[in-house]
Amino acid sequence: MKQKLLLLLLFTSSFIFASPSVSLIKSALYFDANGDGFINAGDTIIYTFKITNTGDVALSNLSITDVMLNPSTIAATTLLNPSISYTLSRNYTITPADITTGSITNSAIVSGTTTNSTTITDISDSDNANLSGNSDPTVTQLQTTTHPAIGLIMAGQYQNEFSVQYFFRIKNKGDETLTDIYVSELPLNNPAIRGVP
Repeated sequence: MKQKLLLLLLFTSSFIFASPSVSLIKSALYFDANGDGFINAGDTIIYTFKITNTGDVALSNLSITDVMLNPSTIAATTLLNPSISYTLSRNYTITPADITTGSITNSAIVSGTTTNSTTITDISDSDNANLSGNSDPTVTQLQTTTHPAIGLIMAGQYQNEFSVQYFFRIKNKGDETLTDIYVSELPLNNPAIRGVP
């Protein structure tokens, strides 16, 4: 009778003090999609999600919810044992609105279930070692400094012994809108030629 009672107490104690938990780290890596050296709309941020079972029981049916992604819910893994990690990545395309804002701030949520169908969740933390919180959002700073540049191609076509017709091709080669554009060329009778406003 004492042996049966002891076994029952041990089993009950183990069940009561099980501590299921999970953690999610979300990191971001910028990728220059067009290779121009500038952060533009259409470039890519590669988000990496690292899920770790920080508890002492196995978790199943793990998924990540991130409203910035499409689809917003990602199936991660069907089973994750204690102290084991699982990593996956998804791409996000930078929008003009992101460039205007100057940064992207975002968090994700991981969820999973225990063997007794208890749902366990965690809000993502960033991989920034300078932040001390456990649920710091992942922030990606976007380059806001503009790089104005302009290009000019000039060509001349002989008309007669008294005149040459010139052609000018102006190209905005930077990432900022240019205004009040004009061309100056000293030998011309009218050295200041106004272009687009």
